[in-house]
Amino acid sequence: PFLSPDAAGRMGFTFRTSDKLSTYVIQAFVHDRNCRNAVAREEFKVTVPVKISVSEPQFLREGDSFVLNASVASSASREVGGRLAIYIYDTDRHRTVRPVASADTTVSIEPGSALSVGFPVELPSCKVLGIKLVFTESSGQFSDAVFVSIPVKKASQTI
Repeated sequence: PFLSPDAAGRMGFTFRTSDKLSTYVIQAFVHDRNCRNAVAREEFKVTVPVKISVSEPQFLREGDSFVLNASVASSASREVGGRLAIYIYDTDRHRTVRPVASADTTVSIEPGSALSVGFPVELPSCKVLGIKLVFTESSGQFSDAVFVSIPVKKASQTI
């Protein structure tokens, strides 16, 4: 894009990125009315201060119960406290329905470390189990969430 400086000779811009760890390079080619040129280049990383991850089972059987372990990792330079919540859905369309169950716990994560939290899950009657995990930092400055869906198979056995 073409950018023009303000009265003090400064320029700025903003952009949105995904929540993936990415490295960006900003390179500016500038010139003035006298055709003097300059190049500026800056490299920076984009990351989120706290990231939730979960290893869900490949599938479940009707009537199963299990403990879902969620990992909360912090790349912040200070201790991060907040609330980790789990929402259980009897569908994979969590945006249009209410959860059938939920639970939460308060967590505190040391700088640059991770912790694991186990949530017991009772399987509702469904064909697909939806699970949403949400971490909200105590002051509300940042959050992270993840949604996974797990197929539910009939509880049958062939002998």
